[in-house]
Amino acid sequence: MSKQADQPTPYGAQGEDYALWRAREAVAQAEKLLASQAATMAYHEGRATSLIGWVCADLLAVAGMLGSHPTWLWAAGSLGVVCPSVVSGYYLYQVFQPKKWSVTGIHPEWLMQDWPQPTERTTLEGIANRYIGEVERNEQTLKRTFSIVRKAWIWFLLIPVMGLTWLGLFAALVFWIK
Repeated sequence: MSKQADQPTPYGAQGEDYALWRAREAVAQAEKLLASQAATMAYHEGRATSLIGWVCADLLAVAGMLGSHPTWLWAAGSLGVVCPSVVSGYYLYQVFQPKKWSVTGIHPEWLMQDWPQPTERTTLEGIANRYIGEVERNEQTLKRTFSIVRKAWIWFLLIPVMGLTWLGLFAALVFWIK
């Protein structure tokens, strides 16, 4: 400890002690951010998983309907449900693709490097600097994932609208032809 730290001060750490405190605090805050980002990603993936179940239920209902009424008229009429379901499923598929994602912790090999003048402060500052880049990369991945899940939800919500519209247009066409 420095001589400054030997004397109590109402201002907290100062000088070298402040630089060490700042490095420790930067690492701690970055680890909190990374943990929060991991929880947010798990939330988005949970929403996507739930939506996959609903899309599958829609497609199974269409398959059941086509199984009980196997005519070209019903098959063509079901395209209004199948098409937006497939688009929604495609977006949901993208959510679960491998992605660049950072978690807390530093690889031991990084810590075992030979540093020019190693100190606890410089090592902690190096960890904090790595975390800064990782937090930013995770943030971009979260934004992309949120956008993808949102698009999947929009297409899912369009299923009944497009299904009824398509069925109505197709029924009117068939009625007009007859």
